[in-house]
Amino acid sequence: MEHSPPRPDFRRLLPRFTGRLHDPRTATAIGRWLGAAFAVCLVTGVVSHYLQHPPGALVNVLPSRPVWGYRLSQGLHVASGIAAIPLATC
Repeated sequence: MEHSPPRPDFRRLLPRFTGRLHDPRTATAIGRWLGAAFAVCLVTGVVSHYLQHPPGALVNVLPSRPVWGYRLSQGLHVASGIAAIPLATC
């Protein structure tokens, strides 16, 4: 029975990142904030799309009032999209 040569331990070869920013708890918190920002951006984008281009069955069902609701939706969409950029680059 032949034995293969021992594999190198790649964990020793990779750089070790230490510090608070590379802590698993920090990564979890940033990931949660990124997920929330992405979800808000996605939902508000879909709502905006359906309000601007309603499917045939929903033409007279989707509300067009109050006007401030659309402004709020677009504000959340833009703010969460901008907030997601630095969170994704952490």
